[in-house]
Amino acid sequence: DVQQLASFQNRLAGLKSCFALTSSTVDSAPVCPECGFRPSAESVEATASAVLTSLDEELDRMLWEWRETLLQNLSDLTVQERLSLLRTPQKKLIDEFLTTREFPDPLTQAFVTAAREALSGLQKVVLKLDDLRAAFLSGGLPCTVDEAKRRFEEYLSELVKGKEMGKVRIILE
Repeated sequence: DVQQLASFQNRLAGLKSCFALTSSTVDSAPVCPECGFRPSAESVEATASAVLTSLDEELDRMLWEWRETLLQNLSDLTVQERLSLLRTPQKKLIDEFLTTREFPDPLTQAFVTAAREALSGLQKVVLKLDDLRAAFLSGGLPCTVDEAKRRFEEYLSELVKGKEMGKVRIILE
């Protein structure tokens, strides 16, 4: 959830740190000479250690929830049918995730792209060799390269008419 992550990032960014600030510095001056941090101006509801522990636990919980949601979505029967439309490297990444039930470490852009594509509603378009042959023969043979390209493009355009091009995957039969 984008809002959940943004909230987490804001709370994490709200923590102040200064490596030059020490107990003796705080005892001798109300403001850190290095960063200008003024401890007395801060409302302290919990120690920094407790806040960091809480944020770490929250991050673990968010990661677990995201993993479970992704596993559930990728296990859906409709999505399972479309996994065969992924390119082999993408399918391998998704299959490994479904088998191990763990995100790859490190989490790569290739995995994110594969998951996004698997869930994007890919559409299977079957290109039948007999129909392709008929499309080529429709104008007679022999033909020029330009005529062959035009015939193929017309045949392909007819197959994918009304579909979102970025989601179409062609299967040869």
